[in-house]
Amino acid sequence: MSFIKQNMCFVHYRWDTEEKPAHVVFDGEPSRRTFDRYNGNQMLYLINFCATVIENFDLNNARLLESKIAHQLPPGLKSERSVFNWIMQTT
Repeated sequence: MSFIKQNMCFVHYRWDTEEKPAHVVFDGEPSRRTFDRYNGNQMLYLINFCATVIENFDLNNARLLESKIAHQLPPGLKSERSVFNWIMQTT
């Protein structure tokens, strides 16, 4: 399953465009890189990474996860890795 921009429920994200290319490539495992819940590319990356490790992950799960991150993410979680660990502990 691949969660894409058009599948997202919220519209508050910032997106890198061709005029302003991304300086960071989001791939591999979540790292200690700062997590920005308003960066659409980083949200897609994290949701899609979760889809690779959570069994039976589907579009509904992706949308629920997007909402959970938007509304329930504790303010102390700063890195991709800490957000991923929080997701795995609370899912």
